[in-house]
Order: sequence, then C-alpha cells, then structure tokens
Amino acid sequence: MVDSDCAGTTPTQDEQLITPSLNASSCGQVVLEFSNQFRWWSGGPAEVADVDVSIDGGGTWANVLRMQGASDGHPAPNTKVVNLPQAAGQSNVRIRFRYYHGNWDWWWAIDNVKVLCY
Repeated sequence: MVDSDCAGTTPTQDEQLITPSLNASSCGQVVLEFSNQFRWWSGGPAEVADVDVSIDGGGTWANVLRMQGASDGHPAPNTKVVNLPQAAGQSNVRIRFRYYHGNWDWWWAIDNVKVLCY
C-alpha cells in the first residue's frame, strides 16, 4: 500500500513494487490477477496507478493498466484480471506496480497477486 494522504503535503509519491524475474517461456498465455483498491482524490494533482510489464528484465516497460481520474475498487476492493500476451514465451518477465503524482491525495493498495501461466 502506498498512502499519499498519510505522507502529508511535502513529499510527492513515485513508488514502485516490482516482481522478481519470472520465466514464462513455457506459457502460451500469461494472466495477472490481484486485489485492488485505488482511492482517487479529485482535488489533487491527478495521481496515477499503473501496472507495467517488461519482457527484458526491467530494461523497458509497457503499460498494461492505468487507473486515473476516478476511484477503482473503493470502497470495496475488486479483483483486476490483466492479460499479458507480450509475456507469453518470454524468459525474463517482470511486472511493476507504480503509483505516482500523489501529493496528499489518497492511496493504492494491492494484495493477492497471482501470475498465471496457461
């Protein structure tokens, strides 16, 4: 969880949670699932919650989900399911959860992260 409201007025958040490298070389399909609660505050500088994927170990990132401009999973958390077609067959996959432009706004909480290989 990153809590911009708790951090106060001085810092601006740019926080990342990145998985270790995942070997999806035997996967025909890769799916990310996680519990989500993004609480957006309309009076702030438009904080953003992104999910990105890298197939080169974190050298480059591609955005696969963006939450901005409205709460998602608030007040009751929801489950996000994100297909990652670019990860199928790749041996050096990383997933990044990034919350940024938060400055005394609200928060993003994630839990129950699963990466499924089919």
